[in-house]
Amino acid sequence: MLPNLSNLAIGSKEGAVDPIEPNREFEELESTADELLKTLKIKLSFTVENPGPSKRPKSLFVQPYTLEFLKLDGVRTIDTSYCKYGEPFRKDTTFITNLEEGFCLERRCEGRFVCTGKKRNRTHDSSVQDVSNPCSKNAIPERLLHELLAAFVYEQALLGCREFHVIDCFSGWESFRRACETFKPGAEAFKRLAERLSVDERTSDMALWLKIAQRPVTYSGFDAQNHRTGTEERVQYVPVQGGKKRVVKQTVVKTDPLYVGDFLEMPDMLPKLVAAEALAIRERARSPKDKPIAVLLHASPPCTTFSQAALYVHRPSGEPLSELAVRHDELVKKLLSEIAYLTRTLQEKPQDTPETPETPEIQETPEPTT
Repeated sequence: MLPNLSNLAIGSKEGAVDPIEPNREFEELESTADELLKTLKIKLSFTVENPGPSKRPKSLFVQPYTLEFLKLDGVRTIDTSYCKYGEPFRKDTTFITNLEEGFCLERRCEGRFVCTGKKRNRTHDSSVQDVSNPCSKNAIPERLLHELLAAFVYEQALLGCREFHVIDCFSGWESFRRACETFKPGAEAFKRLAERLSVDERTSDMALWLKIAQRPVTYSGFDAQNHRTGTEERVQYVPVQGGKKRVVKQTVVKTDPLYVGDFLEMPDMLPKLVAAEALAIRERARSPKDKPIAVLLHASPPCTTFSQAALYVHRPSGEPLSELAVRHDELVKKLLSEIAYLTRTLQEKPQDTPETPETPEIQETPEPTT
């Protein structure tokens, strides 16, 4: 039996942007997911992110299944570095995407380039290994994600979309959720987007909408890697005025960060998820029903077995050695194959049922009267 969406923490989440109702069951979509994908007007963009330059040996981007995926029409890679977007350390990363040339990022930081994260002695303020907070180390910079969102909205607005939604497949550090919340009037990338849309006659109707929209991009996320193993009650003493302390009880959900079973064992999870989310968006859409829905499917798969530091443990010869490396290969293979399936399915136009020509009525000629 397939699990309920809420069991995987998909959709509604505390602090989520315009949360989608999570209590849709995959069972309801078992026979209609493909039909929904073809009948709902969905324009799909996707980004798959992982640390490291795309040509680094043994990284995710040189695996055979990734190289096969990169042969798809319109798919490309973009390299950049976190230090170009305000981080004090250099961390190279690569995006696989089908977004057009409008999605441009700063060039990857190298010795001959200057970035704000470098000191006068031409070294960065710190290295990734110096960062103890895992969230700061693994979260994608907000400015970088704002550039991605601006490119996504602009490209899909030109195609007629007026509803924009992000589905985050590995939302553990929630950097994309926070970026969607702050992508609004006041953000630099948002200002540039509004200016570009206002001067283009194809999107001139969006100028006013962007001015009044508090958050133009909705968000839902789940973490395909995490698996709930139980809960734990914690008590904190929070200082209040007068030198007193207030007792605050908090329920913490325990997860197994190495578990990837739910995603691997569920057939066609992403197509069903996109269909369910698009249906929910259509039911509460603020734009005309004849307008297509823009969906950005983002995935940052776990990089534990693809990182440079773990090569000798997980992939010393290039092939997966550890059990975790094998599972990660299965995870990314399934992810890419379902994205490819979604792309092909949404590009197919629904075939119209040919109308049966009406048989002309034969009128009887009245017999001549004698």
